[in-house]
Amino acid sequence: MKAALVAIALMLSCARHPALTVGIAGGSIGLLSCEIQQGEQQNCGIITAAVGLGLGGLAWLVTTFADTDAHQLPNDDDEVLPNGAVRVHSRTELPPVPLDAGVIDAPVPVVDAGAIAD
Repeated sequence: MKAALVAIALMLSCARHPALTVGIAGGSIGLLSCEIQQGEQQNCGIITAAVGLGLGGLAWLVTTFADTDAHQLPNDDDEVLPNGAVRVHSRTELPPVPLDAGVIDAPVPVVDAGAIAD
């Protein structure tokens, strides 16, 4: 029985639809985690079905009703050099306060040259 389920899961994993892939992967993880903990077969079946159908259904809803096409972010005026490297132009200004991490400058100790003993 387990071998048949694994064979079916492997055949269905070749599918191109992301909802099917997510459902199979989630159900497989649910089944394997239940089997590792040596749960009852009925409980493992319920967990596998719930996780597979839940995650697969959620992925199907997202891919059906949301715009999932690849979108490209706008260019940030980065300069591509002839060797293929990218020169990033940052417009972040320095803060108006000195960067001291909140540490107060310690006074410089004054050492009297005559007080040093050899």
